[in-house]
Amino acid sequence: MGTSGKEHEFATTMSVRELGGAANAFFAGEKAEVTPIQMGNNPLDALEEHADIAVVGRRRALTSMWAVHLYVVDEGDKRRVKVIALGDGAGAKLVNGSRNSLSMAKSTEAARKLLEKLRNSDPSIPSLPF
Repeated sequence: MGTSGKEHEFATTMSVRELGGAANAFFAGEKAEVTPIQMGNNPLDALEEHADIAVVGRRRALTSMWAVHLYVVDEGDKRRVKVIALGDGAGAKLVNGSRNSLSMAKSTEAARKLLEKLRNSDPSIPSLPF
């Protein structure tokens, strides 16, 4: 009944600054709200790898909304990027209504557009496999 995601992970030679700038331009162009993804209060979280960029972009439309997570980890000679399109299951849509639920189709389309924006700077970035 909860939210699920479709993940796409890849490596790029784009800098963290370039990735952040391209993502910011994409989200602004989509009129999406962008918020940081906060790590939990669990002391063991300190053992986890922390992303240099960890944001969620979301936009509410008349009939539904979409959300995309973006994580970037600087690994020195390359950056590891993870894009996650989020969507609510049928149970959540039934309880919350379509307008208050995340559309996987719209989130996937937004993730696809984000990757196109990134691919303008690095053509080697692969397209979504889903």
